[in-house]
Order: sequence, then C-alpha cells, then structure tokens
Amino acid sequence: MFFKKKSNVGTRLEELLKGTKKNPLSKVATSIDNWQPKSDQNIKQKISEHDPKISENNTLKDKTELLIHEIQKLAEPKIKPSLDFSEGLLNYPFLSVIGGSPYDIEFLEMMVNDGILEKHLFEKLVVCPLHGDSLGNTIHLYCPSCNSNDVAKLNLFEHKKCGYIADSNKFGFSESEINNCPSCKKVIKNFEKEIRVPAMWYQCESCHEKFDNVVTKLYCRRHDHDFDLNTAKIMPSYYYSLQLHETNDSGDFTNILKLLEQSLDNFGLVVRKNFAITGKSENPHKIPIYVENKITKKSVIIFIKIKSEIIDESDLNPILITLLDVNQQNIVLLTNQPIKEQALKIARAYGVKIFINSENDVTISELAEFITKKVGDKR
Repeated sequence: MFFKKKSNVGTRLEELLKGTKKNPLSKVATSIDNWQPKSDQNIKQKISEHDPKISENNTLKDKTELLIHEIQKLAEPKIKPSLDFSEGLLNYPFLSVIGGSPYDIEFLEMMVNDGILEKHLFEKLVVCPLHGDSLGNTIHLYCPSCNSNDVAKLNLFEHKKCGYIADSNKFGFSESEINNCPSCKKVIKNFEKEIRVPAMWYQCESCHEKFDNVVTKLYCRRHDHDFDLNTAKIMPSYYYSLQLHETNDSGDFTNILKLLEQSLDNFGLVVRKNFAITGKSENPHKIPIYVENKITKKSVIIFIKIKSEIIDESDLNPILITLLDVNQQNIVLLTNQPIKEQALKIARAYGVKIFINSENDVTISELAEFITKKVGDKR
C-alpha cells in the first residue's frame, strides 16, 4: 500500500520532492462495518482507467493545495459521495476536479489522517448479503397471493369541493398535472389543497387480487436476484469537509499581545487579537494576532503554537488551510518548541517565518523587528 496509517503530509512531501514517490492513485478497499466485499477489482480497474488532469510530476503538496482551493469554491464545502448504479460502486465526482480518480477513496482517507479533511456519516446503504460489490439495489413488490411482481398502487381520491369520491383509475387525473374533476368539471389547480386521499391499497394485475400489505423484496441489480431486508448488510457512506482547527494552542496569550503593542507603538501599526479574516471562499478565519499598518493597510498575520512537545506537520495543517484561502504574504509562526525538519521545509515552502524561543521578551523583540521591516511606517 502507498502509505501507512500514521503517515503525514511532510514525510510524503519529502519523498515526492526527492522523486522517490509518485502521486497516489491507489486501490480502494470498501469496508462495510467489519465486513469486506469479496473483491475490489472493479474499483482498481476504475482508478487505472482514469486519465488524470494533473501530471505525475506534480507533488502531493500541489494536489493537497488544489483540493483545499476547490473545496472552498463550493457553495456547500463538502465532498459528497455518488452511487454509480451501472457499476454498483461508490465514487466521489469532486476528485475529478483535482485530476484524481472519482473512485480513489484512499486519497480522501489519507487527507483525514493528515488532518486536512474530516469525515462525516452521509447515509447508510443496504447491500446485498451475497455480493458486497453491488450497491445498486432497488425494491421489488410482489402479490401475496400469486407472487407476481405486476403490482399496481391504487388510491381513493375525494374532491373536497363537490364531494366526489372514486379510486385513482376512475378519477382520471394525477398529482403532477392540472385536471378537471369528472363530476363537477371544475379545474383542480392545487392537488394537495383540493383533493383528499382517504385510502390506499394495492392490486395485482395478474390475479386481480386487492390487498393492503404488499410483499417487499430487495433486488440485487448487478447479479439479478432478490433478497430479504433482514439479511441485508448495512454499509455506511461518508462525506468529507475541511478540518476545522483552532490555529492557537496557547490559551491566553494576552502577555504576548501587550509586548507586541508596546514594541510596535511608534510604527503606525495596530495589533488585534483573534481577528477574523474572510477568505476567497467567503469563509471566515480567526487569526490569533493580526498586525496592520493603518495607512498602507499592509499586514502580518501571526499564528501561535505553545506546546509541550515538538512541532510537527500536523500542527501546520490548519495554518496552511487558512493561508491558501486568505492569500497573505507576511506570515509568522510563533512557537516555544523546536520544529521537525519536514515541517520546517513545508513552512518555508509556503513562506512562513518562524520564531522559536522560550524567552518571550527576546522572541517578541525579534518578531517586532521583522514586522516593522515588512509593514512598519517609522514616525
């Protein structure tokens, strides 16, 4: 398999940049609770047949960045599944937008493991107990007397205005059309308001028996057989959305804010805490510290990570999601811990300036100098 469960963006990005790994378009093993389909050959074939829009030379970083951009463009920022009834397979059409296979669910799971996406239950599907590769199931109705599937549904309609009552066959109109009452001849404009349905039943067109309780079977379309609902397998399907992160791990950082305000007081800069910025996707992003020149409107955004352990790639993911949406050039990460080499390379690739120091006064002094050079206006 292309990656291990605990792998991360940085490690794979390093391998991609070195040319030791290719852009992943790998097989999918669809799980149904703890039950596995008999074969995923159809899914592997679908992925191999796909002609990606993005070349194999592009890195995982490019694909991840494009994924975030395209999700943020959606009116409803969710990657939703679709059921291919002809193949009986789940797929995600959105993946075609970023040059991937719609059947490459493993790529989405990889993004979940890396903290880019989060997974939510979309719906639960009824699956044939004998053929786990078939999701395209429909309902068959049977007559309880002769077992024919030539069953019709009948309703008793009443025209409220004139009191005329007849079954739906004799009444001669449907809910979807404007019709005339066969008794008073008046036009029925609003079915729901003008017609009452006091009764409903079924009729077999083979033996002409009428009955209330129809026999219901589920039909496995791919393999052409019926099965009972109580023997069916239940398969969850999921939709994916961008992971919602707090970009601040420091709790109260009022002291940092005060030190910055004092250091930048003479440079025409305003310092704001937990400032909201609306991105290109029109989604709001909370920035822990936002510094802006009151005249030129140039700004620096500062993310804070105060932790008891080393900073790794997962700590950068929420920052990158914000950066790709707000299009900010002056970016700072202020932290009290060392940063892993892979995470450091990712930060540099995105132009993130890092300040690491447990001595807050020293760190803030260096940070203030950086900010004034970028956006300051000496009085």
